[in-house]
Formats: sequence, C-alpha cells, structure tokens
Amino acid sequence: MACATLVLLIVLHPLHAQTLIPAADLTFSPYNWGPPSTGADASAFTSNPGAWLRFSFTGSSSATLLLNTSALASAPDGGSCLALAVSIDDGPWALLRPRAGSPNASVVLAAGLQPGAPHNVRVHLLATCETADRWLRAPAGGAFWVVRGAALDTGASPLPPGALRPGTALVFGDSISEGTNAQNYDVAAARCGGPYGLAVSSALDTWAAGFAEAMNAELGLAAFAAQGYSTRNSLHYGSVPPLLTAGDEAATAWDKVCAGTSRLPALAARAPTYVVNALGFNDQNADVAPALLQATVAAWLPAARAAVDPTTTLLVVVPFGGEMRTNNATRLALRAGFFSYKASAAGAADGCALLVDLYPAAQRGLQGLGRPTAESCDGTHPLARRHAQLGAMVAAAAARALDAAPPGCARTDKTTSS
Repeated sequence: MACATLVLLIVLHPLHAQTLIPAADLTFSPYNWGPPSTGADASAFTSNPGAWLRFSFTGSSSATLLLNTSALASAPDGGSCLALAVSIDDGPWALLRPRAGSPNASVVLAAGLQPGAPHNVRVHLLATCETADRWLRAPAGGAFWVVRGAALDTGASPLPPGALRPGTALVFGDSISEGTNAQNYDVAAARCGGPYGLAVSSALDTWAAGFAEAMNAELGLAAFAAQGYSTRNSLHYGSVPPLLTAGDEAATAWDKVCAGTSRLPALAARAPTYVVNALGFNDQNADVAPALLQATVAAWLPAARAAVDPTTTLLVVVPFGGEMRTNNATRLALRAGFFSYKASAAGAADGCALLVDLYPAAQRGLQGLGRPTAESCDGTHPLARRHAQLGAMVAAAAARALDAAPPGCARTDKTTSS
C-alpha cells in the first residue's frame, strides 16, 4: 500500500450547526469493534489493525472524523499509537497520525469536495503500537481507535454505504497477520530500510486482506503480536491473553473484542461465512507443550462452531514460515488437534471444518527472526508482495477444500463481486 503525504490530526473547537453522523450510523468492519454505545459519549472502539469504517454522503464539501484520543499512547517516533489510512471516493490512500490527549478530537478527512456529488469515505487502521494496551482499555497508554462519529457541512445528507462484499471473514492471527513490517522496504534503494514497527507496518497489505478479497468477503481481522492458541507471551504485547485458556474465561481472547466486550453477539447477529485461524507460530515458545497445543486446538474448534452457524466454513491454517517443517512438533500438534476434533462425534458431523496446510511452499523466505530474505526484511514477517502470494495460496487451498467438502458449507468465492 502506498500512502500519500502525512496528514496530522487537528483538534477543533466544538462543532456547531453541522450535520453529525453518530458512531452507530457508520459502517464498521465485522466482528472486531466494540459496538457503538449510546448517550452523550457514544463511541465505537477497536484495537485491531485491519479494522475499518465507511460512510457515504452528499451535500458536503468536507468530511471530518470525530475521535476520543484521551487514552491514546504516544509512539516512539513522536506520533500517536494509531496509524490510519483514508481513501475518498476510491482515491489513493493518505496516512493519518492522530495526536493523543483529547476526548473531543477531530480530524479533517477531506475538503474541497463537490457538494452536489455523492462521496464515499473509507478509513482503515493500518497499525498500532504492539506493546501499548490493546486489551484492558486502560485510562492511559492505550492503542485503541475510539470513534465518536463523523461531521459534514450543514444540510448534508448521509447516504447508505457503498456496496459490500456478500461474505464476511473473521481471521485470527498474530503479528504476521496484523501486517507487522509489511512495508519495510526502500524501493528507491532496493533494500530493507526504516525502523522496525508501527512506521512500516500495514494491515492493508496482509495475506488476510488478500484472502478475504479472493473469497469475496468483508474482513474482520483479530490479530495481535505474539499471540497463539496457548502461549501467554502476548500478555507482554498489549496485555492480550492467548486464544483459549481452559477454565479461565478472563484469559481467553477468541470470543472477545477486548476485556469486558464480547464478540459473541456480533457472531450471533450475522454468522461469518468464514472463520480462519492462522495462530500457532508463537506456540513454538517453550511455555507450550505439544500436548497442550493439541488439546487447545481440539477445544477451540467446537467452541467456535457453537458460536456460529453449522454452515460457517472453519479453516485451521498451519502458520507460515518459521519451523513448520515436516517433523516439527508444533505443526504436528496443530494437525493432531484438528484431527482429534474431527474424530469426535461433533467433529465427524462437521464437514465444514477444514484444514489448510501449505508447508513447504508457505515457508519460503520466512526462515526465522534475524535471517532476512527477499520476502522478509526480518526473516519472519512477510513483505507486502509475499503477503499477496500467501493470501492467494490460502484462498486457493480453501476453495479446493470447499470443493471436496460436503454440500452446504458457506462460501462466496464463486459469486460475482459486488
């Protein structure tokens, strides 16, 4: 993703006599937002890179996003812990770095528009600080994108959002899936360059985004650095717990947007077409025995199935790169957990739970942290071009698995894109 010139947030005086669109009337990416609240401080929130919002209107020459940045942390480069990208009327992406510290912050997204024409606005969360609070919603030091609504010129009229893809995809992942370091390449110098982290990360460029597009689905990305099925290492990266901890609901993340905010109502309101789990890379840490990983995979699958429709396609994706070779204990445990579920009575009846294992093709260029390659500046996190290849590979494998699955599994990849 190439972004245009940096635009800084401008804190404005209180807005008067403008057309306001409350947060509840914006269109949000599925399954990765806390639902808009009501009242004077109504807002929606997320800490997931890859989350997005959209709105459309006519009768306004400008569009302003209303935020609450009072708990937002500052990044090491001096900006805030949010990197946003905005596109107006499907134009080029422009980068936004909101300043922290205001409960009533505003950022101008567009100005000088033709007021008589309809306009569409898309805003994506590109990246956040991986070690800032992404889970607890602490009163300070966080990496949450908190949206209060949007403001238009007086007399403007909101319009229904532009056409959305027919399917939805909830994708669980780690720093690879959230786009860490995806843009860490200096094209002019033809080499890796730039700081590690937020400045060169981009959730717009991830394999998950490519997968969702290929499957004709809107993406809801739930990816956190260092997270796995069972490893607790992600607690050091924004206080995020592992995907599932048996007997400890507070230390279980898959069914929550963040602490205290359940994801289950959104899943019940509209069951995803696809639920994709690409975790497991970080479970190679010493704190996760293969037996625990196998048991966690086998326990997560029926829990996820119970939260969605019987026809939702559940995809367990063996992680890309690292040590996922033929005899690797982690890879074998992931596969064993999947087949343990399939051997159960519930799993045997679940023809829409599928395994995608792209070894060895997915390992190319992702040999391990500190071993740079042409596909990864740090050896682990793919560059954008490798993400695109991986997204296409997962989508193709998912389509093949669906072709071989019993009839009735949800899919949208064979429909005409809207």
